[in-house]
Amino acid sequence: ITSLIPIFSFQKVEGKMFSPLAFTLGFALIGALIFTLTLVPVLSHMLLNKNVREKNNPFVNFWDKIVLKGFNFTFKHKKLSLIVAISFMAITLFSGKFLGTEFLPQLNEGSLWITAEMPMSSSLKESLKTADILKKDIMSVPEVTDVLAQTGRSNDGTDPNGFGFVQFAVNLKPKDEWKRKINYEQLVEEIDKKLRNYQGITFNYSQPISDNVAEAVAGFKAENGIKIYGDNLQTLDKLADEVLKSIKNVEGVKDAGIIKNIGQPEVSVVLDRDKMAAYGVMPDDAQSVLEMAFGGKTASEMFDGERKFPIRLRYSEQYRKDEKDIASLMVPTQDGAKIPLKEISTIVKDNGAAFIYR
Repeated sequence: ITSLIPIFSFQKVEGKMFSPLAFTLGFALIGALIFTLTLVPVLSHMLLNKNVREKNNPFVNFWDKIVLKGFNFTFKHKKLSLIVAISFMAITLFSGKFLGTEFLPQLNEGSLWITAEMPMSSSLKESLKTADILKKDIMSVPEVTDVLAQTGRSNDGTDPNGFGFVQFAVNLKPKDEWKRKINYEQLVEEIDKKLRNYQGITFNYSQPISDNVAEAVAGFKAENGIKIYGDNLQTLDKLADEVLKSIKNVEGVKDAGIIKNIGQPEVSVVLDRDKMAAYGVMPDDAQSVLEMAFGGKTASEMFDGERKFPIRLRYSEQYRKDEKDIASLMVPTQDGAKIPLKEISTIVKDNGAAFIYR
């Protein structure tokens, strides 16, 4: 069990991966020890023949003689044996300086995983267009064979990403087919120089397996990360900027960035209860108009055989493109008249939360 202590000291990814193994093996050894000291002697007494005689084993006798000679030599030459033991211990400790300190070294998976974070307000059309341009730049590198891009979130909904988040799976040629004498790090730097020409886009470079392991263990796609918890998104965003300024110039830190929650442009409509009461407008009526105009609202249902389809009403895009269109929405009053939404509300354009992790 003592030999498992180094595994219990593992941190980060290796700790998450190998600590369960160490605990399982440790409990198994403890169980085996208890079993050996309690049940085995009882079963041996009950099941084994009482007249068992020790048999002569030449192999065991040979090693017994060698071990006995070693003990005799050690006890006769105590000082020499102590000096030899201390020397071996010193050599072992000194050689530890030349051992690798990373338990899980970075492996070459033969491919790259590049993430590009564009502004959160990016539309699907803009992201697809930009992704095609970035793919061409990546494909211009001789060592790259093909590039596959994924825009936004996956169909299973496990990645809550917007249209501004693009991931590139970059397959590379086998290392022995590279015509240029460059290594993996130099290849990444060359691709990064090409992509850095596009302002407003943050890039991160990893490998598929490493990226998935890091995300499963830590919850973010990076080798190292800092998590800030709190209830106020604006305060979290401010603290994230301060942390970034503190760490981006630290030696060894590269491509530091922030996963921002705030940055999604939105229009907030704050209803004025006093004005609504003066005009005789019900809150449900105002909210229903907004819902139908932008989200769509089910007005009826259509049946086609055994299938049922909802009929939804929604304003055409030309009537809901900006806050002016929102302000001109007509809201019904209790006496049958209609008034513009701007008369009973305050319309504010602001940056809201693009996503909230829970």
